[in-house]
Amino acid sequence: MTKARNIADLLDANGDVKSGSLDNVPAVDLTNLSASNLTSGTIPDARVSASAVSQHATSFDDNKIVNDISTLAIRQASNENKGAYNTNSMYVDVFQDSTGITGLTNVANVDEYLASVYAQTESGGTQTNIGAISGWQWDGSNFNHNSTHYIAYNVQSWNHSLWTGNSTPLTGNYTIQWQQVVNNRSGEADTDNGNIQVGIYNGNITSWTGGNSIHGNNKSDTFYVTHNGAVNSGNQQLVFLKGQTKQNDTTVDLREQYYLQLVRDASAGTLKLYGHASSSNPYANNGVLLHNYTGYSGSADNDLIIAVGYSGGTINNGTVIVNNASIKTGITSLAGSTTNNATGNFQSNTITAPSSTSKMGAIITYQDNQGTNALNTDIVLQLSADNGSNFTTATMTAMPDFASGIKMAKVNDLSVTAGTQLKYKISFANQSLGSKEARIRGVSLQY
Repeated sequence: MTKARNIADLLDANGDVKSGSLDNVPAVDLTNLSASNLTSGTIPDARVSASAVSQHATSFDDNKIVNDISTLAIRQASNENKGAYNTNSMYVDVFQDSTGITGLTNVANVDEYLASVYAQTESGGTQTNIGAISGWQWDGSNFNHNSTHYIAYNVQSWNHSLWTGNSTPLTGNYTIQWQQVVNNRSGEADTDNGNIQVGIYNGNITSWTGGNSIHGNNKSDTFYVTHNGAVNSGNQQLVFLKGQTKQNDTTVDLREQYYLQLVRDASAGTLKLYGHASSSNPYANNGVLLHNYTGYSGSADNDLIIAVGYSGGTINNGTVIVNNASIKTGITSLAGSTTNNATGNFQSNTITAPSSTSKMGAIITYQDNQGTNALNTDIVLQLSADNGSNFTTATMTAMPDFASGIKMAKVNDLSVTAGTQLKYKISFANQSLGSKEARIRGVSLQY
């Protein structure tokens, strides 16, 4: 066989070497080829595994960024007293009001926080300045009053006089607050019948005589306060009376002006007098309980009565005797009562997400008002993406404090039943007045 024939057997019609003619060529180990020899061409995707790429990539966790944004959102909402709001990926509520929450069970929004153990703050009611109240039964000639807030004496001779009774009686819970203004004058007596008398009457006002003081009318269902003696220096004695019977007295500094406040609790059937040196709402602002009137019934209608007693002596015309006076009626709940629920819960309103989600997170801010509340035991967070049909319980972890005395906790990427109707639910457990009291201050829901 000629060499030409041998070469012809090796080549095909196109001049390429036939693969069958390479039976004695050893296999090439491509793993030993230098990567520098790959100077052109493209490796097919199918020839490169995912692990070949991901093993060299650093994974990115955005939870720190998300948590920082959520924290800033809570802080901004707190600083600006914002109501509940949401974005495309977050819902924020710091409980400025209760419009963003629902399903409150043994829980209340007390003062921009949610709790199951709390002291009630005052709610409801309409406050009216004393001079703006119409329909007075008596408007004695010895008095005049500013259209807003004070009552003054309009003659120089200090006589028994009465200014009393609005024609629409006071009912339900109410407060009457004023500044007892004490002025030096000549001829003042050291007597329970002297000075400015302010109180209420538990009966029919039409039988009153305008020429006499409260003490002088001697009605057994009058409950009032006066101060005993002329102003010199130091403290003055406040006297608490029912009719002409003194129930008690106390000493306070009346050299300037002193706030007094009558508080009627209709359900408890009580009438109490509070005092404070600077606050116009003493009973709700740590004022002193000066007296709890005995023999009072909370079921009757009441009229406000204001008078001066003891005839004789002089006073400057126009001298203010009662200042910053007002009545607040229709109060739904008086401040001070305590609610003590061991358990309770509340939910957010439903938030509609722009697309279905199966992962949610949240940051909460809370306060240990008493004791130490354990996350996930005493405070439990649950999340739902299907409008509460399925709640998934979160395992929260503590974060650095949000502010002094305000703690913070988080959960990220909690798996939930997929949906677009998002909610959170927070539950309280093991709560007890004075020993364990949790307060939820804010929530930022992530989705």
